[in-house]
Amino acid sequence: SQRQQLLAVAAKQKCPAAILHVGAETPLLIERIRKRNAKGRDASEADIDVLNYQLENQESLSADERAHSIDVDTSGRVDPFTLREAILNISANNA
Repeated sequence: SQRQQLLAVAAKQKCPAAILHVGAETPLLIERIRKRNAKGRDASEADIDVLNYQLENQESLSADERAHSIDVDTSGRVDPFTLREAILNISANNA
């Protein structure tokens, strides 16, 4: 996968790497798209069909990728300071 390639390049360069595994429940994603489309000012082409395609074609993280990943639940507010600490921790653990 592209993620494995990224981790291999990072390891070769002795550069820490983290995968942000971002997600939310599907009904919430659909609701967000509908609200965005209702405003009629969104430059994004991501509609429900695009979301369905992404959901149908997403690749699960491998065990190695999981060791380098941070789950980010975007159902609510994401605290940037907590996320920063998680990135620093995972980077230090996988350096």
